[in-house]
Amino acid sequence: MNHHGVRHMSKKRECENHDAMRYNAVTKGKITTVYNLCADIWQEIFDYFGVVELFDTFACIMPAADQVLFNKSEHYQLRGLTIDDDMVHLPQNINFSCIISLTIHNVHCFHIIPRCIELRSLKLIGEAEWITCMIGKIAQTFCKLEQLTVEISAVGSVSEILRLVASIYSLRRLEICADRFVEDATTSSSIMAPSKIEHLIVNSCSIFDWNELPQILPRLVDIHLVSISVIDDNQKSIPSFNIHNIRTLALGLQEVPFDWIIQLITAISNLWKLKLNGLVCEDGFVSNQRWIRLLESAPNSIHIYVNVFLQQDTRAYFNEKVKAELSDFGLSLTSSNDDEDCNMNDEDANCWWYLRGV
Repeated sequence: MNHHGVRHMSKKRECENHDAMRYNAVTKGKITTVYNLCADIWQEIFDYFGVVELFDTFACIMPAADQVLFNKSEHYQLRGLTIDDDMVHLPQNINFSCIISLTIHNVHCFHIIPRCIELRSLKLIGEAEWITCMIGKIAQTFCKLEQLTVEISAVGSVSEILRLVASIYSLRRLEICADRFVEDATTSSSIMAPSKIEHLIVNSCSIFDWNELPQILPRLVDIHLVSISVIDDNQKSIPSFNIHNIRTLALGLQEVPFDWIIQLITAISNLWKLKLNGLVCEDGFVSNQRWIRLLESAPNSIHIYVNVFLQQDTRAYFNEKVKAELSDFGLSLTSSNDDEDCNMNDEDANCWWYLRGV
């Protein structure tokens, strides 16, 4: 037997025991249990849970957690509750008055809506008839709703949605996500009531009728941001009404002429930010003289964000002078084919050119 090894191990255990006793003496009375966590810590924990899971897991189990969930003085806010066909149940003790963001997916839950008295953001996903019913109920209930997102397969026009939400006086941001716009002979032609909406976002796979704007923008007296996913070059009249309030304009282009964009910028005197993306059809977008004209037409200094593409033959823009002139405006021109030698030898080949920059 190795007595030296035994004595060494015994001595090591004595040191470890001594260190453990000293640690326990120092930390005695300072260890916090889950039952003694402060309200701020509980709020941090709750942010990792969905609303339903949160109440199923913590409600009515620990007094400290209930203090945050049910005591109005804590001002805890519930975000991200989703109600759809997959939801089996809602916890009976859920505090609807704390919910500030809600998503409803084609489910009739009119009994829930009046209880969400602090709701700030709402997302509706469903068909036109159901959304019309829901918005009518919302207009009678919510006085604090600021953001509304509508996801719908087909809609007659943006004006149609705006007429529905006109009576939600607290609304400041409206986003419409539609698969397509359809012509509807039954669409009302009544004048839309004035609205305090500041941000209007239209996302669709189909082309937005730009000529609908003369019916819309004059009624949006506080509009600051307009974002439209797709417009084309058909019947692009420049609005003759006052659109000076717009500060940010984001446009998805489908072969829209550069000269039209210049005319539009001239008409918006207080524009601060312009975002252009999509497909363009002419080489005017890579002409530095056109960009000079655009900047000169803007009454104020504006920030322009560009992410467009066009198709030209492979030899079109290999001129380094063209690229250098565009770089003066913070724009970079690149090809979808990185092999310049190959491109130069194939005069008839076309490729995609990308123009990006700020």
